[in-house]
Amino acid sequence: MTTHYTDGSYWATRKGFRSEYKVPLLLAAIEKAGVELKDSTRILEVGCGNGSFLWPFSEAIARLGVRPRLEGIDIADNAISEARQTSG
Repeated sequence: MTTHYTDGSYWATRKGFRSEYKVPLLLAAIEKAGVELKDSTRILEVGCGNGSFLWPFSEAIARLGVRPRLEGIDIADNAISEARQTSG
């Protein structure tokens, strides 16, 4: 396994990056699957990195009037630290 992901070099180039382009793709998949997002829904992103997808996804679904619980896990401590700093 390459260490650039966990040693910080990968994340140094990704500061502030957001994966907004993925949001409509996931929303379309959720709709196609017939899943209804509710406040009680729980979503886990495995390999969330610094939250570059979870933040715009959270904003998009909030505009739909729902606030499910979103969580992310990752193996890169520095990415997790950045996500925590971003979330306050």
